[in-house]
Amino acid sequence: MARKLSWLSTRGRDIVNEAGERVLLKGYCLGGWLNTENFINGYPYVDHLYFKALSRVLGAARAEYYYDRQNEYSMREEDIAFLAECGTNCVRVPFNYRLFEEDMSPGDYRPAGFAYFDRLVRWCKRYGLYIILDLHAAQGWQNPDWHCDNPADVCLLYGHRDYRDRLTGLWRAIARRYKDEPTIAGYEPFNEPVAPDVDTLQGLYEEVVAEIRKVDKKHLIFLEGNMWGTQFKGLKSCDSKLVWACHIYTSSDFENIPYPHEGSNPETIARSYKPRADFARRQGQPMWCGEFGAHHHAKDPAVKRGRLHTIDDQITLFEGHGHSWSMWTYKDVGIMGLATLDPRSDYMRRTAPVRRLKEKLGVDQWTADRAGFAKWIKPIAERVKKTCGRRVSEEAIDRAVSRRIRDACGMLLMEPFAEQFRGMSKPQIDSMMKSWKLANCRINRGLAAILKKHSA
Repeated sequence: MARKLSWLSTRGRDIVNEAGERVLLKGYCLGGWLNTENFINGYPYVDHLYFKALSRVLGAARAEYYYDRQNEYSMREEDIAFLAECGTNCVRVPFNYRLFEEDMSPGDYRPAGFAYFDRLVRWCKRYGLYIILDLHAAQGWQNPDWHCDNPADVCLLYGHRDYRDRLTGLWRAIARRYKDEPTIAGYEPFNEPVAPDVDTLQGLYEEVVAEIRKVDKKHLIFLEGNMWGTQFKGLKSCDSKLVWACHIYTSSDFENIPYPHEGSNPETIARSYKPRADFARRQGQPMWCGEFGAHHHAKDPAVKRGRLHTIDDQITLFEGHGHSWSMWTYKDVGIMGLATLDPRSDYMRRTAPVRRLKEKLGVDQWTADRAGFAKWIKPIAERVKKTCGRRVSEEAIDRAVSRRIRDACGMLLMEPFAEQFRGMSKPQIDSMMKSWKLANCRINRGLAAILKKHSA
């Protein structure tokens, strides 16, 4: 039976329900569902160019069907039931603007995009979970990285009126549709901004909030700090129902040294988080850590245990500050997920050859062996440094060379990855995509236990 969730609001530094009781949102990000990412879904490079590669191999109709089936099995009612069983009370839903509009027909919103949200609302209402809608890939790109479907290493959103108007128009349409739905806790206008300066970011935030408030006065608004949700200096509140949103990833989430140790422990994590907490306290408004998480595919058992330990410590830290949180990410091909695809599944076996090539080349920035990648590209970087001398900083050269080589390798591997599906019929695609069903996945029991601990 569906539950009527209370409307959420803010009171000082707390999120509260209609009874005035404090609510801590504790949840998971549904990354890879309505905005796919290379390391989550297995393909190389960026979402929309991968779709084009699939279309060349399968044809447009079957490529659409491929995405539809992946979306169908990646997130179903049983997934929401499982998250509720683990003790979570919210989900953060990253989505791509292309779910709603084509670049050649902006503002002509697809009913299918709203249908995904509608279905999720029904499920979350049934199991008592709130939803935070997160525009992870905005028109014109809000940051230079793969996770906003950006192949170009440039952010065009901030300086182009057309992109800004499309962004605010989409949020106005979403807010109009869900203005009376309390299951949706609120709206996150865009993920991990990398704006040229704080005034530009503040101005865009004020534009999008104003458009939302023209049609929806009730929902919370979640605004992130600049530079991937880490820098808040200079930002000002622009709404009475505002929740600040930060992200934090620490060395303990990735390093191959068992946590804790002298260089990474609860004290070092607390020091890293302190500027975020201090900002929220000065503002007198709530803070929500919308992303954190660890790589759980380490081979060393001690390292794996340490990464669970650091997740436990981070949640303890957030809750000690009275901050809500959502972990990245719920389901993937075996990196960070609470649920991960079985290596023996059809999808994983079929895609294994090119995924191995990705790993050897270090194509996925988020999961690559950085030391190994730096070693094989070193001769190229050194040649550029020698040629440029002091005219260009070594740091800038290293960043540019690594980015361009990763992008080039990703582009080269897109066609081979798509070719792994050549000749597949719709029934075969449907069968393969059942690899993403929860019943066919492996559960990280250590993560599940941490969730249940913090829901008690």
